[in-house]
Amino acid sequence: MHILLIYAYTVAKREVELLQYAVNHHDDEDADEDVLVLVEQA
Repeated sequence: MHILLIYAYTVAKREVELLQYAVNHHDDEDADEDVLVLVEQA
């Protein structure tokens, strides 16, 4: 059960990093689509 918690935390942390990347690189309109693809693949 502990392993599942670690996995869930890792996935959540990754999603936060992707969202922060999207916010920091909001200059391009196309960047949003790239981030959505990354989130779907994660």
